[in-house]
Amino acid sequence: MAFWLNALNWLWLILGVAGIYLEFKTPGFGLPGIVGLSAFAVYFLGSYIAGLSGLEWPMLFVLGLLLVVLELFVFPGTIVLGMTGGLLMLITVVMAMVDRYPGMPAMPTLPQLRAPLADLLYAAFGSAVLIAILARFLPKTSIYGVLVSQRASATESVAAQAAEQQRQLGREGVAVSTLRPGGKAQFGDEILDVMTQGDLVEKGTRVRIVGHSGREAIVEPALGPG
Repeated sequence: MAFWLNALNWLWLILGVAGIYLEFKTPGFGLPGIVGLSAFAVYFLGSYIAGLSGLEWPMLFVLGLLLVVLELFVFPGTIVLGMTGGLLMLITVVMAMVDRYPGMPAMPTLPQLRAPLADLLYAAFGSAVLIAILARFLPKTSIYGVLVSQRASATESVAAQAAEQQRQLGREGVAVSTLRPGGKAQFGDEILDVMTQGDLVEKGTRVRIVGHSGREAIVEPALGPG
């Protein structure tokens, strides 16, 4: 079991990254989040069964994920929380697969890092390709409609959501986090999840809503005072 789980490390990482990415892009908590967390759990389970690591790395990974969630949803724009969380997640993913024995140096050597870094490189490329495909084609499928409406359907109809999005067009506000391209912006007393059309927009920039992608507002820098 340990052999096969570790042989597919690149696959678990791709599914984990893509699942968590989709979860952050859809409201509530549903199938993408379950798939992403399950994939990372299998990844760490393989290293645990093989005796490569204990429970310290999965626990630090969860801590890193919590810091990223705090950055995105509770303290947007702080940067430090997100960077620290992301770095913790990256370190734990690598260190969980480092083959270390008692008496070896605390810092892993290059030969020890070669296999984990190779898996990470394959996973980074595969995740980028998968996320690009999902970002381009998933919003056009019926599956995306199910994902984004699982939570919202209990409180508002599709027609009401469309009317609300139509009302938001042209509204101007201020980016409360750097948009890379996703982030948050404040419009009056309301803070919305927004995304640009690919441009990097700095925190504090005035933005205008020009459309929607699913439940996210698409914005562009506003010209002149709003």
